[in-house]
Amino acid sequence: MLASGAHRNPRAPLGGYPGSVGGRSPNDQDVAGDQTVKGHSMGQFERSVTKLSLALLLAGGGLISMGLQAQPPVQAAPAHTTHATRATHALSYPGNWYGASSTYWMVEATIGIWPQQASNACGVDTAIGMINYDALNSGASMPEPASASPESTIRAQNREPSPYYSAETISQWGEPSTGGPNNTGGWNSTSGYTNIAKDFGTDPRSVAYMAWAYSINNRYYHNYIYRWQFSGDNNGNQPGQALDAMTLMARGLEAYSEPVIAFINAGGHAVLVTGVYSGTDPASNFPAEVTAISYRDPEGTPSYSGTDTSHFTVSADQWTTSGYWVGSNDFYSLWSQYYGNSMDPDPSVGIYSGANHWFGGYTWVERDNNYGTTRQGYLGQWDPDWAFDAYHDSLMWTP
Repeated sequence: MLASGAHRNPRAPLGGYPGSVGGRSPNDQDVAGDQTVKGHSMGQFERSVTKLSLALLLAGGGLISMGLQAQPPVQAAPAHTTHATRATHALSYPGNWYGASSTYWMVEATIGIWPQQASNACGVDTAIGMINYDALNSGASMPEPASASPESTIRAQNREPSPYYSAETISQWGEPSTGGPNNTGGWNSTSGYTNIAKDFGTDPRSVAYMAWAYSINNRYYHNYIYRWQFSGDNNGNQPGQALDAMTLMARGLEAYSEPVIAFINAGGHAVLVTGVYSGTDPASNFPAEVTAISYRDPEGTPSYSGTDTSHFTVSADQWTTSGYWVGSNDFYSLWSQYYGNSMDPDPSVGIYSGANHWFGGYTWVERDNNYGTTRQGYLGQWDPDWAFDAYHDSLMWTP
């Protein structure tokens, strides 16, 4: 049973959503982006280029992993600060906005930290952006400011050997010991001991762990998964399934008006999704009438006033059928492909190993309110090891 007690949306904060989310004024949302990309269908040539270039593309991406702990650690209460000025974009798209409420805070959360420095640190950098935004949205100081060199610091702490940086650095099921890229198991210079898969970078468990471990006090982050088998409706085709997953991801955006981390390019890259436009409320419609999605890529450079090369907005059609260019060299598919490839495989340790887990579906990391008990002998729901079935809002006990 989920801690919040509500089956339909346990991700909502205690007391419900923080005010009205749908239909915000365009002057109070992280919208449009400096690089609005017109939708188009990905042709066979583009798909082939994407698949053939995965080894190169994956060098720009990675995921993070989750950790284990006997009880939630006590985190220091953050100092409070105020932010009176918000720089925003005012372009409009069909439908209401559901998501992060401030472009200014989104830039502040990432400027001086992005673009990512290590080729496989996208999971690290998106986690940093997500938790910094959460702090600003809560009137707190950012836990990982640019002055702390957070990317290199977190990467180094992920690599600290036993007894590890924290008890949760390594999952309750351990970590892969052999195989994977360069026969290093799940260990690499970015993920360290945080993966449960033999990943080139950081896997979704690792990302959930980092978001949880470095966030302000009383925050819970988990990996959410959607495969069409969860709903029993394949929605006719893969793009339809991706649209269903967009609706479920949008519920996470709506719950706290904060960004979530989406894994794209078949698992080879991670971006920070800041919001969607939808003609119907995702919290009460499945699928919702999502028309566009706004996201930020850690390979880009944030900016308060000039061209922000990290900020993109694409149509729902493009998100579900195609991809986008970052600069002139990297083409990333969005949710036109399911998660999974040889460099970003499924878990090889723990209860999620042995069958499709991330493969064949879509996955993201979001803040939630799940912190209750699980089964005897297992860590509580607060632990970032746990993955959740996004359709049923339930903890997953099997892949």
